Amino acid sequence: MRNPLLLSLILAAGCAPEERTPPPGGSPSPLTAPRIVDHTIRCDVDKAVWEVEVTTDAWTSGGKIHWTVDGTYVEKKTIPSLAAAEDGSWDHLQASFDVVDNWRKAGAKSTAFGCTEEVASLLIVFDMEGLRADCIDEGGDDLLWASVGVTPCEESPKNP
Repeated sequence: MRNPLLLSLILAAGCAPEERTPPPGGSPSPLTAPRIVDHTIRCDVDKAVWEVEVTTDAWTSGGKIHWTVDGTYVEKKTIPSLAAAEDGSWDHLQASFDVVDNWRKAGAKSTAFGCTEEVASLLIVFDMEGLRADCIDEGGDDLLWASVGVTPCEESPKNP
């Protein structure tokens, strides 16, 4: 008979995120607040998929993107780290979201926003302690984001 506890432990160990540590014998870059150095937010009309890519100059604990077209309906999506430098000098986050035909079908990996809509995006990355470190606003404004309960980029730490 199989041991369900043992199977659960094996599965949990295989799914656990890899802890970021410096390379053996090397010294890591000092952990600094990550800044966005490059990003892309695009929608592939033929595939009906939104793609978000972010590169930072230090490790992150991930990112989030908020989307809206009207300030009434807002989606918040997670952007996980896909790859990072062993020494902490950069991080690459990436996620894709399938376009669905009804907002009720939107979920963690899908969105109700179509490729032809003018979507306002607020992209945020977090430092290794989970604090907001950097932000980029595309198509929105401070009043729009504040009206839906999202802290605008102007109030991010990089913008005193």
